[in-house]
Amino acid sequence: MKVALIHFRLIQFGGLETRLLNYIRYFHERGDEVDVLCALYNPQIKLPAHVKVHQIGAGLLPKPFRQGRFDVRLGRFMKRHSYDFSLSLGRTTHQQFILCPGNHLGYLQKMNKRPSSISDLEQIRLDRRGFHRSQLIFAASDMVRNELVTLYHVHPDKIKVLYPPLNTAYFTPLQPNEKVHARQKLNWDLNKKYFLFVSTGHERKGLSLLLDVFEKLQGSPNQLIIIGSPKVHTNLQNVQYIGYEQDTRPYYLAADALLHPSVYEPYGQIVAESLASGTPVIISEQVGASELINEMEGIILPPDGIEIWVEAISEFNLLNFSISPNFAEEKKITLSHHMQNMLEWANIK
Repeated sequence: MKVALIHFRLIQFGGLETRLLNYIRYFHERGDEVDVLCALYNPQIKLPAHVKVHQIGAGLLPKPFRQGRFDVRLGRFMKRHSYDFSLSLGRTTHQQFILCPGNHLGYLQKMNKRPSSISDLEQIRLDRRGFHRSQLIFAASDMVRNELVTLYHVHPDKIKVLYPPLNTAYFTPLQPNEKVHARQKLNWDLNKKYFLFVSTGHERKGLSLLLDVFEKLQGSPNQLIIIGSPKVHTNLQNVQYIGYEQDTRPYYLAADALLHPSVYEPYGQIVAESLASGTPVIISEQVGASELINEMEGIILPPDGIEIWVEAISEFNLLNFSISPNFAEEKKITLSHHMQNMLEWANIK
C-alpha cells in the first residue's frame, strides 16, 4: 500500500510530530511504501530506510498564511501523485482522512473569545475546509466530536473518536516500594505531598487557578511543582518552578498526583502519561481525557472554583486510588489499538 502522511512540520517539536514519527514507523513496519509531505523538515531526524520526504515549501508569507499556502501547493502535488491511503495531521484539504486534535472555534468558545484577527479567521477557514473535504475525521475525544458537529456542522457519521496513542514502552508504573527512591532522586521531602502541573500554555491550562489554590494551602504539606514554559514567577513558598523538561516521566513517578485544571484541553496527553505511570490525576471536566478515567483513577472538577480545588487537594490523601498497571491496554490507547481502529474505519486491511 502506498501511504501519504501530511503535516506542516517534520521536526522533533511536540506531540503531533511525535505521533507522525510513530505513524511513519508503523506503516514502514507493515511493509507499506511511505511518503511524508511537509513544509518544514529537519533532515537530522532519523527515519526508516526508503521513507521519502517531499518538502513542499510554504514560501515567504506572513505566518498566518503559511499553512494555507502549504495546502495550495499540497493540492498541486497530490494531483500528480496517487496514494492508497492519505492522512493529514491537520488543516489541509487534499487527503482522504484527517486528524482533529483540536479546533479553533472550540478553543475560542471555551476561552470566551471571538475571532478578532487574521490568524483566527485563517485557522477557522482551514479547519472548516479540512473537515468538510475529508472522507473521515478522527477526533481526539468525544468533546472534540461534539464541537465538530455543533460549531462546524459536520455530520456525526463522518467523525470517529480516536484517542491519541501512548508510548507504553516508556510510561510504565513503579512498584510501591520504588516511589521513595523516585522522590529521593529529585531531592523531594518525603514528608510532603507533591502535586505536578505540566504546561506550555499556562493561561489555557489553568495555572492562575492553581496559584490561588496553593496560596490558600500555605502551611500545609502540599507542594506544587510546575514544569513547562513560559517561566513562572511566584513568591509562594509551597510552589516550585522547575523549568522546561523534555523528560517528564521521573516527575510523574515521584508525584502524588497530576493537576490539570484546564479551561480547554481537547485531549490532554499528560493525563494518560501520568495514569500509565501509576499516578492519579485531578483534572478539569473540560479535559477530553476525562472521558477515559473513573473514580479509582482520579477526580474530575469544574475548571473554576478555587474552594472546590482547595478541598480536593486537601482531602486527596483520604482517598484510595487503584490504577491498573495495564491502564493503556485496558483503555485501548496503545499504538496498536489506535492504528487497528484507524485502518478498520478506513477500510484498510
